[in-house]
Amino acid sequence: RQLMEQLLGHKMPIETGKYKHTDDTDRFDYLMLNSTFALCPRGYGNTSYRLVEAMQYGAIPVYISDVFSLPYTDVIDWNKISIIVKPNEIEGLYERLKAITQDEVEQYRKEIKDVYDNYFTMDGCCGNMLRYVQIC
Repeated sequence: RQLMEQLLGHKMPIETGKYKHTDDTDRFDYLMLNSTFALCPRGYGNTSYRLVEAMQYGAIPVYISDVFSLPYTDVIDWNKISIIVKPNEIEGLYERLKAITQDEVEQYRKEIKDVYDNYFTMDGCCGNMLRYVQIC
């Protein structure tokens, strides 16, 4: 996270923090609804819940990790709905994001909405649990 802020903070606005109170969550909602991209560095585990949060708001998740552990990889092409970055690629990330056209952004958002609706809503999750149980 420090490297991310150090290398990108002077090129693009990065806001970090914990959003626990109503005023904070209002700020979070505003930021997410008005962001094209959402930086999603991995957490203590191998993935980040921020991926689904970003998708929920229609922002393109930028998953930064050294270990890539993503759900539903058997049916989701994560390259169509997110930008996947290793820590050693952070330095060139701003240029990579800036090169994405508005048409590409809209395509990402369309794919994200489809994936979010089919896999990460309550109905989507339940349907997939049933699918996986039937396979077993």
